[in-house]
Amino acid sequence: LLAQPDETGVPAAFFEQIAATAVQALNLELDRAIEEQDEEYLCGLLGNLAIFRHADMFAILEALRSAHPLPGVRQAAGSLLADFDTSVAAIWNGTVADQTSSREAQAKRLRAVLNENLDADQTVQAIFNNTKGNPVSSCDDPRLPYLLFALNDSHELIRLAAARVIASGCPSTGDFQLAVDAIVDLAINASNLGHSRDALSMLQDVEASHPGHSAIVDAAKEAASARFVQRFQA
Repeated sequence: LLAQPDETGVPAAFFEQIAATAVQALNLELDRAIEEQDEEYLCGLLGNLAIFRHADMFAILEALRSAHPLPGVRQAAGSLLADFDTSVAAIWNGTVADQTSSREAQAKRLRAVLNENLDADQTVQAIFNNTKGNPVSSCDDPRLPYLLFALNDSHELIRLAAARVIASGCPSTGDFQLAVDAIVDLAINASNLGHSRDALSMLQDVEASHPGHSAIVDAAKEAASARFVQRFQA
């Protein structure tokens, strides 16, 4: 099913083609009598749906988690859905931009949150609450030291959230490089495919918003995309 990415990274059409092929194969297998269905094969196809984000992925996984007679398929569908329950992209998209707070006030809130050891979802939400609509775009931004601190957090989601904010604002070339390095590390080494896919998509967003740093992002995408495909093709 899988092809190698080209030198510029993995294009969107690549993901769409693989996801569509996986859906076709999945439908063919599900049309078979239940005693003839291959549980391991079905679970592999579900993994491809999740990796390549088919448009109907959530509906398909939810239906199979709820109703498929094979317990392994139900478990695989549920596990994949859980991987995407805490998506950094989803939290960002659901965050309302704060257009009124000062950067100093937001920095104080960030410091308090990072000192409280909240769970990862709450910390990510706080990072986005205090940055969306008010980019971190200069080295003297009082929020930057706390975001750089969060880049070294033990939790992948928190590192990814901080990297997204820093790379988007691009306070300096050095800070941008640190953020991109963190995103690449997660694209390659994240503990689950949801976080890896989030990171790889984030690189594409960063490239679109910062064409002046294309050399940095192109090299990062090439390394992360090739490793992503190699890691999850099984």
